[in-house]
Amino acid sequence: MIAILLPELGAFMKPYLTHAVFGLLLIAFLRTDYADISSHLKTPYLLITATIWTTLLIPLLIMCLCTAAG
Repeated sequence: MIAILLPELGAFMKPYLTHAVFGLLLIAFLRTDYADISSHLKTPYLLITATIWTTLLIPLLIMCLCTAAG
């Protein structure tokens, strides 16, 4: 949003965007609770259901809506 309002600042910050995203993801992954991950891997029903929902069903639903809309 700031780059739209201030194009010069956006052009200056563009090379640092990759580093900023990497840093934010690194911090998020470092805060992960490993005990919680291991419990999800022991009973992966919710994990598998969420993966199927986000990778298959949501795109299929959007495709059906776009096809119906014309």
